[in-house]
Amino acid sequence: MKLYYEEEGKGKTILFIHGFGVNTFTWRHLIPEFSKNYRCIALDLKGFGKSPKPYDNKYSFFDHLENVMEFIEEKGIKDFVIVGNSYGGGLAMGIALEFKKRGFANTIKGLVLIDTMAYIQELPPFMKILTLPIISEILSLIIPPEVATKNALKEVWHDYSKVSEDFIEAYKVKSLRDRYCSIKTARQLLKGDIEGFVNGIKEIETNSLIIWGDKDRIIPIKTAYKLEKDLKNSRLEVIENCGHVPQEECPEKTIEIMKNFFIEIEF
Repeated sequence: MKLYYEEEGKGKTILFIHGFGVNTFTWRHLIPEFSKNYRCIALDLKGFGKSPKPYDNKYSFFDHLENVMEFIEEKGIKDFVIVGNSYGGGLAMGIALEFKKRGFANTIKGLVLIDTMAYIQELPPFMKILTLPIISEILSLIIPPEVATKNALKEVWHDYSKVSEDFIEAYKVKSLRDRYCSIKTARQLLKGDIEGFVNGIKEIETNSLIIWGDKDRIIPIKTAYKLEKDLKNSRLEVIENCGHVPQEECPEKTIEIMKNFFIEIEF
């Protein structure tokens, strides 16, 4: 699986992994800043953005994890930090667990987990709809893509007034193939040994920064406090009046927090 990616800058590597339903556009504020001093690589997960969107059945968390692991190996990425938001944060922790199993956990120098998927919880409405057989297909044909995207972003952002038409265009479902991939990923979210992944979180020893918007309606802030307790070498930074995507809604504060973390871990 040849995933689409964008690369900017030189130096130590930061790998950016986006969340469900979005793409590399979500990092548009962070990469210009961090590429001044780092090699920044942002990828599109299978089925999203400009990556391949095959009509197959391999869209589970572990399928996505395998694809990203192959990408890291193919690119020869070592001694790097992973930055992940939401679903991408879950994948970041999954990568850390896989690296530990394979005996080279030290090559990951840090994790930046932004409002990350971590534990089994109820899905947000816009994802729950996608898991409903037949109904999801019918609604996806009836509801215009722009309307569906706006409704989803209203749940994701705390201050929806900041959302511009550029965001709608970047994230809206543009084809039947896009719709297929979103539905498959949502329906397979809990497929496989998710419980094993959750239990494995306590085994991660990588230095980790947890960033959370205090107004997150997708993954409640109580998850952030639990994650801080479960991750051995972690600390939590809460951003006030911010929703599920601090890298988009509160980029300046997110960048400041990340820079301080990189100084702390000497990265």
